[in-house]
Amino acid sequence: MPLIRTMGESKKVESPPRLWRQADLANEEPQFVTLLVNRRSSPVQVEEYGRTMFFLQPGKECFIESWSPLTTYSRYSRIVFEQDGQVSAKENPKWEPPYEGWAIDLINGQDIPQSVRVTIPIGIVVFGIVNDFVSVPPGLARLIPLDIHDPLVKFKSVEWRLVKEKLPVVGFPNYMEERETMKKIMIPRPERDAEKIRKQVENEKLEAERIRAEWRKP
Repeated sequence: MPLIRTMGESKKVESPPRLWRQADLANEEPQFVTLLVNRRSSPVQVEEYGRTMFFLQPGKECFIESWSPLTTYSRYSRIVFEQDGQVSAKENPKWEPPYEGWAIDLINGQDIPQSVRVTIPIGIVVFGIVNDFVSVPPGLARLIPLDIHDPLVKFKSVEWRLVKEKLPVVGFPNYMEERETMKKIMIPRPERDAEKIRKQVENEKLEAERIRAEWRKP
């Protein structure tokens, strides 16, 4: 699985994105084009935010077009569904992070979807959030904006990855065996970013105290 670069603070785009009519799309060039390749012997279900778009048949490939950086596939110029069940992906150099403020990169290095609970800043539109959980497709990554009070904000990325480790044999504690286990690898932000977050939280507390004090005045 190739490494996917991670992001810190990110830029802003208009949110929610422009609503396109079919007639508009016929006259507009897509912002991003992604090549999908299926090297497996069975069809691949291509989804967007949990909804099926189409099935890519064995040995086939196709292009999908995106008119917004908020789509799952706009981030990638090429996605290959490999024979061993893995997914390899190449990032599109034209894609830029579409959110302002603090964001976290959720990287799924596994061949099944992964999900995590997140708190989105008020007023920011993020597609595919269900009951505060965001899902990450197999082999891909999603950049998600975070509320400053979300515990995940102190991390710049989370990656689901298989890790080999020696664990006790069940029923035989004096013996060890090597097994693969799925781990969530949490990468903390640089200290300078962590300090910015602490100051921002502290400033919010001071402002809240100031407002409360104003309310108490006769």
